[in-house]
This record gives sequence, C-alpha cells and structure tokens, in this order.
Amino acid sequence: MKIIIKITNIILILLLLTSELTLALIPADVKVSVSGSIITFKSTSLVKNFSINTKNGMKSYVPTCSKMECTYDMKPLAPIYYNQPLNVIVSQKYPNGTIEDTSIQSFIDPQTIVYSISSPETKGSIVTVNGLFMMKKIDQLCYFFSMGADQNAQYYDAFIRDDVYSNAYVSIPAGSGMSTIYIDYTPYNITYQRPTITDSVANATHLTLRGNNFFNSIDLLNLTVTEILPTITKKDIVSIGHNQIVLKHSNVYSLSSMIFLKVNGLSLGQPFTQVFKPIIEKINSVGRKGGYVVVQGSFLNGKRVNGTKSVFKIKLGDFVCDASNQVDGEFNVATCKVPGNNKDNIKASVIVDGLESNQLDFSYAIPSLTSETNVLLNGLVIKPDYINEEETKLSLTLPEGAQSGEVVVKSTELKVTKPTIISLRPVVFIVSPPKTQGSTITITGLFLRNSIFNSSEILNVELKVAQLPTFTCKNWRIDPLVNPNVGKSMLCDASPGYGKNYNLSLTIGHQKTENIPFSYMKPILESMDQSYNSIVIRGENFGSVNQHVLIHFNNNTIVPTNTSHQSIVFTIPPLSKPDNMTVVVGGLESDSFKLSFKPVVSSVSNITTAGGNLTITGHFFPKNQSIIKVNIGSKEKRNEIVCENPTVVDTNNTMIVCSIPNGSGFGYSLNITLDGSPIQNPKKLYFSYDRPTILNCTTVNENGGLITIFGTSMNNPMTIKIGDRDCIAPNVTDYNTATCFLNPYDDQDNVPREVQTVLVLVNGQSDSKDIFSYDVPLERRGEAKAKRIKWLVPAIVIPCFIGVIALAIVIIILIKRYKRSQNLKKQLEN
Repeated sequence: MKIIIKITNIILILLLLTSELTLALIPADVKVSVSGSIITFKSTSLVKNFSINTKNGMKSYVPTCSKMECTYDMKPLAPIYYNQPLNVIVSQKYPNGTIEDTSIQSFIDPQTIVYSISSPETKGSIVTVNGLFMMKKIDQLCYFFSMGADQNAQYYDAFIRDDVYSNAYVSIPAGSGMSTIYIDYTPYNITYQRPTITDSVANATHLTLRGNNFFNSIDLLNLTVTEILPTITKKDIVSIGHNQIVLKHSNVYSLSSMIFLKVNGLSLGQPFTQVFKPIIEKINSVGRKGGYVVVQGSFLNGKRVNGTKSVFKIKLGDFVCDASNQVDGEFNVATCKVPGNNKDNIKASVIVDGLESNQLDFSYAIPSLTSETNVLLNGLVIKPDYINEEETKLSLTLPEGAQSGEVVVKSTELKVTKPTIISLRPVVFIVSPPKTQGSTITITGLFLRNSIFNSSEILNVELKVAQLPTFTCKNWRIDPLVNPNVGKSMLCDASPGYGKNYNLSLTIGHQKTENIPFSYMKPILESMDQSYNSIVIRGENFGSVNQHVLIHFNNNTIVPTNTSHQSIVFTIPPLSKPDNMTVVVGGLESDSFKLSFKPVVSSVSNITTAGGNLTITGHFFPKNQSIIKVNIGSKEKRNEIVCENPTVVDTNNTMIVCSIPNGSGFGYSLNITLDGSPIQNPKKLYFSYDRPTILNCTTVNENGGLITIFGTSMNNPMTIKIGDRDCIAPNVTDYNTATCFLNPYDDQDNVPREVQTVLVLVNGQSDSKDIFSYDVPLERRGEAKAKRIKWLVPAIVIPCFIGVIALAIVIIILIKRYKRSQNLKKQLEN
C-alpha cells in the first residue's frame, strides 16, 4: 500500500512540473491585420512594440493599446515592402507570476491605397497615381489599362519616384474620353484631359484651330462654329491631330462667332471666340493729286449676315474714308476716294464693324512709264525697248545671264515701285539624248538656274516626258564646262528608256516650258560573235525588252531572243547569207553593219564497224558550186579515213552525209573543209565507230573448243576473254559475229560451275556480259561433288568427336567435386 502511495505522489509531482513547463512554453496569441494604413494587433498579452524592415532599415514602433487590441497608423511607415516579416514584442505572464518579454514573428501585407489619379493627354502621357504602398510585390504588380471594349488589353509597369511609395507613374497611350485603369487588380476610372483652344488662324477658305487634346479621330469630334458652320460634317474637316484641327469654311463676312467643341463627350471649359477679321492682299497707288484707291482681299463685306449695312472704312495713315458704298454680294474689293499727297509707305488697313485688318504699305505717285523710265532687275539697269501710248505697259530685252529675282521700276522723279519677285521662264534650245540604260544629259538654253538672286533657296527642277510617265531626271547640277553665271546649261541623270519624238517639259520653281522635242540615242553596232546559228551583236542603246527591238537582215525582220543595253542575241534564218543589217529600237535605226557568218558543225553521228553513211549536222552548209571534203583522223597519226561523196542533203543546208569504210576505234579528229577552208567545229567534235555489243554466245565443255559470239560492231583486231581465260585466235566473220578457241581444262574438277563474264575488246572499245557457262553433264558434277564430300566429312566429324569426349570429361570432374563438397559439409554438421 505504501508503495502505491509513493508512486501516486511521484506521478502528481511530474504532472505539476509538466503543466507549469507547458504553460511557460505556450506563447501569447497575436493576430495581425491591416486595414488601409492602420495595422491592428489582437493579443491575449500586452503588445509593447513591434519591429519591421523598412526601406530605411529595421525600425521599432510602439502601438496604441486598449484592452486586448493595439493599433498603429502606418502612414509614416509607407516605405515598407510587401509581405515583410514583423517582429512583435509582447509581455508574457506565467502562472507562477513571472513576467517576461516574448518575441513573436508575423508578416505584414499592406494593400495599395489610391487617393487620386491625374488625367492623361489625348496624345498619351505619364499619369500620377497618388496614394500609399505603391511598391511592387514580388510577383511584379502590373497596372492594367483598357481603352474600352473594342481595344485589346494593355499592360504597363508603374515606376516609383519618391521615397515613401506615395506616387506611382504610369505611361498611358493616346486616347480620349473615359477609360479604366486597374491598380493592384482594382479598377479606377480615369478621364482624358479636356480639349483646349489656344489660338486660331482664318483665311478665305480654311480655319485652323490650335490647342491641345483634340485626339486624332474625326468620328469622335463634335464641332460647331456659330453664324457660319452650325453643323460640321466629315467632309469639312481637312485634318485633325492632337494639337491642330484644319477645316474648310464658306464664310465671307467679318464677324465674331463662338466655337463649341467636344472630343468623345468632353467639351471645352468654355466656348472659344473666333474672330474673322478683314484681310487685305493688295492696294493700288494713286497720283499726287489723289484718286480712287482699290483694296482687294477677303471678308470685305458691305453688308452683315442679317442684311443690314456694315460700317466699312479704309484707313490710310491718319486719313479714314467711308467705303460702305460697295456693290451687293461683293466681298473681295472695296474702294474709296483719297485726297492728293506725295507720301510713301503709308500704313493702309480696312475696318469692318470695328474689326481691323492687317496692314499694307501704300505710296502715292508710283512711277509712271515714260521714255526716262528704267527697270532694275537684281540691281542691273535695263532700258525698256517699248512703252505703249497709254504708258501702262513696257517691254524689254533681258541680258545674257539674267536670273530670277527682284524687279523695280524707277522714274525720273526717283520714285521706285515696290520690289517684285519675278521668276524667269526657262528657254530650252536642245536636250541631248541619253543612252537607253540611262545617262547624264545636257539641257541647253537660257535662264537655266535653280536659284533666285541673292537667295539660298534651291528651286525644284523637274523634267517630264508626257508619253513616259516613269521617266525621271535626277541629280541636277550646273554644267562645269560652261560659265555658271550665264545660266545656259544644266545637267541631270536621265532614267532608262528608248524611243524618239517625245514631248518634254522643264519646270524650274513655278515656271514651266513645254513641247521640247526629246529622243533617246539610236542603237550603235560595234562587233559580233557567232555561236552556231545564233549571232551576238555588241554595242549600245539596245534597251532591255526583246519586243522593242527589230533586226532587219536578208529581207527578214527578226526579234532577238535576248536583249540588254549592250548586246542582243538572235537566230539567223537557215538559208541566210552574209549581208548588211540594221537594228531598230523604238523607231530609232542604227547605221548599217556587215553581218558575216560561216558554216559551223554542231554534231556528228556514229556508225557501226561495218562502215556506212556518216551524218554531220550544223548550219549554213552551201550546196552550190562548193567543194566539201570530210576526213576522219590525220595523216600524222596514220589513221586518216576519207569520207567519200559528202553531200548536203536537206533544204535548210544543215546536214552533210558521206560514206565511210569499215573500221573501228574512237576519238578520230573531224576535218571538214569548204573550198579548202576549214569549217568551224567549236565543240571540237570527234568521230567514233560504235563500240562492240554482246548479245549471245555458244558454249563448250571441259575439253574446250570453238566459241561463237553474236553482237554488233565487231572488227579485227580484237581481244576476247571468257572469265579469267583468254579466248585465242579471235576472228570477225561479218561484223556481227566473232569466233575464238577456248583451251581445255586438265582436270574436270577445275572447270568453273558459275556463269562466266564474256569480254570483247575492239580497238580500245569494249563490252562485257555474264552469259557463258561450261557445258558439264550433271553426273560429272555429282562425281566431283562426291569426291569433295569424301574429304569434307572427316574434316568435320573428327573435330566434333574430339570435342564431345572433352566435354564428357569436364562434366565427370565437376560431378566428383560436387559430391566431395557434400560429404565435407555433412561431416562439419556432425
């Protein structure tokens, strides 16, 4: 009993120790949550402080606690990273009354907070997203931007510029109206900036609005100009861009109107006031006694839109005259009478209903045309040749080297007109023809300059051919061989072409000269080569298209088979003879050229060793009054063969047939002469007899004998082999049959039982065939086979018998060893 009590006490003591130890090991329960910028700690113990790794390093902070909940506003801690470890220090109280600080590990994962998003420009710009916790997560937080249901999704990485992660910057593409941006997968609405008009420019036909955020879509634009364009249609819009709109108008009145503009639903902050002011472009002069001044321009309306009379005045310096007596419906001209004066450069303007125009200079007493009048062109004094009776017109002769520039008229009263810029029309005397592949051409004439006097401006120069829309002339320059100050010559590089009698026009600046005759160079024939029945003509200006070239020769018109600017290739008709030829390219004919060609060999046939008719093909073999000789081989090699009776046998003179005797061999030189002159053999063709062929043969037994071989093209001398044995005394009987004698075998066992190769060699040419078998009876073949078996059986059986005996001995030895090992094992067990 005492023992049981002791055991029970020991168990109770251990339980108490274990319980206390367990309580000491259980940490306080702390839960961490984040809402907005507030971090909340819920714990059964007091949270004393917490530490977190910020962008500026590890920092400790003390939260505000109330009962079992502590909070801390993280706005000052904004530069923390996502998913960062949080070290919380709590006061842990044990059952025995002991209080200790305990460190508890947790994590913080604040969510992005957005306060505001700036508006992007319609051309695309960087927007600012203001809030908290704008840093990226480990998985690379992306900002998703959508242009609406009809646009594909686009992703944009934000980038951070401040130290507290309160601003993110996102590059937004071009757009307009309302859109959506997703930040940390939360959607936010954004609106593109409203359109603004900063200024405008109006002329007689167009109105240009300048500003910002117009986008670039006519379909999203809603525009109204009161008084003149209450409704704008697509056809009224000339162009639209993010910063400018150009539209057509038909307004002819000087007035003020309001512009209302919307881009994808977003309107101007307030309507824009558009003022159409009168515009003056020209004003005439009057004499010193005064007279009627005529002003020309736009928006010069004597009546308003509603039909009432406008207040219309013309202002010349301090003088103002009433010009409201205009003709109804006239909006471009106004007149008024001014008193006499002798002043120059008076500022002139027009005022319509209080709206004043631009200013022009007005001078009294512009020079009158008298015999003492001089004209100054670029400062050079030129005396007129003629002045009409009314003294309103004059004519003069321009000096050599005259150049576009300033013209003024100077009177005896030293009055000078305003300088007027004139452009001299070029005069063209001749244009040199270019090559068909294109080349530099020279334009010769007067006033050929691409510049204005005392100006750095380079005038555009253009040369066009009415019938050749693709013609160009580039790299314009002054002819270095001509004085550059006289304007008599210019160079340019013409494009490829061909033909003649074209109409060319030259434009310098805005001045144009037309109906200038122009042609390409005519073809030039320099040399020729013959290739069988084809001729290659080399030269220049053939163009590059076969169908544009015609060759006249032997009363034939031939189209080439190949054409380049420097050569043409064509086929000579079969019965042609050497004669003069010309080439026409685009109507331009070359000078006459002597076309010479000679007979030529292109192929030669083989014949059998029996001899016969040899056929030689080629071109231009003459039939009449010519001596043709055909020799095979050469005297030097002592193998010359004469081909008898050579004759041209076809109507196109392309085939010679002659008779050749029997023979054999190959590689004989081919020598053909025409009236003692060799005919061309460009391929260096040779003549060869047909090589021998084997068709069949007779057979013999082991005793040998005469063998007959049947085939073609056989001739003496010749060699015949059967297998590896020479067949002696070979002889040809009729060129298709040969005989020879095959020696007997000493022993029938040596006679080959396999099919043997028959080889026939005739003067270096051969043929072979596996067709010969010895005629050995079957019983003799069996006897020979039995003899072989007699020595073959012992050679196989004896080694096999010895091997069996050796194997039996090895097996017996292994069995004995096994039994011995078993007996030894039993003894050990006992």
